[in-house]
Amino acid sequence: MRSLPVVIAAGTAPAANPDKNVLEPYMNLTPLLVGSVFLLLGVYMLCDYFWYLHNAEKTQGRISRVDEYQRKDSQRRVRTLYRPYFEFSVHNVCYEVKSNTSYYRKIMKEGDQVDILFIPGNEDKARLAKANNPVMACMFIVLGLPALYLGVAS
Repeated sequence: MRSLPVVIAAGTAPAANPDKNVLEPYMNLTPLLVGSVFLLLGVYMLCDYFWYLHNAEKTQGRISRVDEYQRKDSQRRVRTLYRPYFEFSVHNVCYEVKSNTSYYRKIMKEGDQVDILFIPGNEDKARLAKANNPVMACMFIVLGLPALYLGVAS
């Protein structure tokens, strides 16, 4: 049996299936990737928190100064932030460290006594004990899990 040739009129193309979305296979990939990134970042931050807590030594220090600076937030409003500097001494060596955490309110003032966490031999990376908490890590995990679920379930 012979098959007949298909003739397409000049200037016309075969009709595309309007129900088929070209991006459909990639739409399920987006929540999977976003959820994975958030989850991995949260787990990394949580592991860093527990590792630091396990290996750090605790000492007393004091706030040496509080820098005030301004930054625009997501709504393009100018916000004032406060970043404390703290000092402490280990084996008669005094260290002054700029905190890696800023605050929207001036919750610490110059001269306040604070607890300091530091890794011996790495004192310049010390942290305020008050600022070293797992809340942000848990937030990333909690936000990552639903997105991960949506990516896997769909």
